Amino acid sequence: MTRTARQTREERREQALSAAREEFARAGMQGSVDLIADRVGVTPSYLLRLFGTKKALFLAVVERAFDHTLSEYQQATNGKTGNEALQAIQSMHRWLSRHDRVTGMIQLQAFAACDDEDVRAVVATGYGRIVEFVSSVSAVTPPELARFMAYGMQRRALAALQMTSRRGAPKWAQLLHNGATADLAV
Repeated sequence: MTRTARQTREERREQALSAAREEFARAGMQGSVDLIADRVGVTPSYLLRLFGTKKALFLAVVERAFDHTLSEYQQATNGKTGNEALQAIQSMHRWLSRHDRVTGMIQLQAFAACDDEDVRAVVATGYGRIVEFVSSVSAVTPPELARFMAYGMQRRALAALQMTSRRGAPKWAQLLHNGATADLAV
């Protein structure tokens, strides 16, 4: 008989964070602890002991989602500045919108839950770090930065609607794609 090695608390936390991504992307802070625990193979009470509360688990997932986006932007801009950095971020954002919908959905769910002051603080910190990074590597003016970040939120909304491709998208979504692309030729 083969025995499986017991996982450490930290390994279980990592599993839980991974499993919680899908659930919180789907249902936001109202996501089911039972479903997450089932995916991890632990009891709901053990899952909550790992994080303290469901809200703490949600906040950890949200923080990771913003950290992941920032990390991807940092990697995309490695050694680039100015317009070249901005184009690299824009390209990475498009890639993430198409290939990592879950992270975007988590962030949208977090924005929607910002009535809660703890969620608002995590979102403000995570999004703020992204804005500050984009500003620092691109050296765009404040109006250009605002337009660029608005475009990112628009792409996130289109990704949530599963309309990141112009093919098959309704006319209004195509207009947004075309207008944003032309407008962002910084």
